[in-house]
Amino acid sequence: MKTLYLFLFSLSCVLLLNNTSYGQSYCNYDELISVDHSVGEDTPFKLLVQEDGKIMVVGTTYYGLDNNFKASVARLDENLQSLDLSFGNEGKVQHTWDSRNTAISATLQQDNKILLGGYQAPSNAFSTFRPYIARLNNDGSPDESWGELGSSSFGTESPTDGRGAVVGMKEFEDGSVRALFIGSNPGICGVAQLDENGNLDTLFSEDGIHSVELPLLYWQTDYGKGLFLEDSSMLVISKSFNSITRPMIIKLNPNGSLDSTFATNGTLYIDFGIQYNYAGIHAELDSEENLIVAATQGDSGSHKYVVFKINSETGILDASFGEEGIAQSIISSISNAAHELIIDPSNGDIYVLGAGGDGGAENAIWRINSLGEEIDNCGNTGYYQPTVQYHWGFWAAEFDTEGDMIIAGRGSTVDTTSGPNQGSNIVFPRAFFDVNVEEHTETDFSVYPNPANDLINVKLNSKDSYSHIQISNHLGQIIYQSTDLHSTINVSELAKGLYNVRLSGKSGLSSQRLILN
Repeated sequence: MKTLYLFLFSLSCVLLLNNTSYGQSYCNYDELISVDHSVGEDTPFKLLVQEDGKIMVVGTTYYGLDNNFKASVARLDENLQSLDLSFGNEGKVQHTWDSRNTAISATLQQDNKILLGGYQAPSNAFSTFRPYIARLNNDGSPDESWGELGSSSFGTESPTDGRGAVVGMKEFEDGSVRALFIGSNPGICGVAQLDENGNLDTLFSEDGIHSVELPLLYWQTDYGKGLFLEDSSMLVISKSFNSITRPMIIKLNPNGSLDSTFATNGTLYIDFGIQYNYAGIHAELDSEENLIVAATQGDSGSHKYVVFKINSETGILDASFGEEGIAQSIISSISNAAHELIIDPSNGDIYVLGAGGDGGAENAIWRINSLGEEIDNCGNTGYYQPTVQYHWGFWAAEFDTEGDMIIAGRGSTVDTTSGPNQGSNIVFPRAFFDVNVEEHTETDFSVYPNPANDLINVKLNSKDSYSHIQISNHLGQIIYQSTDLHSTINVSELAKGLYNVRLSGKSGLSSQRLILN
């Protein structure tokens, strides 16, 4: 297994062992490489993976001495062992186009230029927060030919127009970029389109922006997610507040208007209380474009991680997922706070990453399968906290070019260059090793005939307890799933090729390859 690393006091990985074993290599780590931005507190919000294997860690740096923020990017070399010295200033950059610029969203363009999104403001006055996008060259320098010296903000400096932050971006084939944004007072959700030069595109609308007012929408400057569907419709995931805080899902048509066929007039309020502050709301699309949403249970005492599965066309919760449409972690903690959700493209497993523990906000990872069931996680049932802790939890994750999961975290130390008790170093843990990982081999069950043409059967070779079966193709897309492990399965309509048959349940996981002729 390859050694993996962490940004800001915890970087780790998940490596699913080849076909017959589901061990993890992030279980512990004991060696650190430290790199310091030397300017203040850093929070990672997004990881970007280049085709050459280099990893970019995008986030926000807080300058404690003058109470301002800068968008920050660091890049690791292809070996994931040190900063890439060809990028920026010895591997890292910080930029601002006003007194305050955050980077809570990021994506790579086709030409490997970097798009950053968040909010921009001249001061701490909340009404001046404006959504913006910036574009960097691949060496970390601003692309000054794009927008205004590399940045494009929109809206006006007023409480009712443009206040908010970009939570999702997508580049289109013609070079234009769409940015999903949310704001509040009143609640605002919308999309802005920029042309290939970074200017608001008046062909999209009169001013390049389409927004809708949603009074119950509750905006937090560092939370929220925007996603783009294959049909060019868009999803915005945020929070609503009306006596309690609830997940809020908004669907927009390609022109930016509310999709009236989704939930209730384009808006879904999930009737489940989640945390008001300190924990985000996060989402990804699975291989079938179902919306997977993660949050944190909002009780005043101990908190649990929660995940919802939603039909992205209709806005209906999948009642077969978890317990009546909601998967909740068995273990609760007063410090549990969800900061990220990621889906393994190889098998559909869902990971919620964040903080946990009762003695402080420490690293925690919760793992469930595509049915919403807790599954083995470093020898634990779903919920895992590493032995080595770096406080404040995990904040971002991404799968690299080899299918390994890279995790970015945030830790608290004293950076003497930025003022008393302010600052975080960038630390890359190394020397990961497995602990207490139960491995299941092909001897647990067999599939016959294999290779197969029309029908297959499953035979359990042990007394292990499995309750579900899934078949996925080489892209990780689940094409069959059932709770009946003893029936004959018709595979005659599946294309020829390699598939993965996977059993899950109280005994953990076991898988085997299936060849269809």
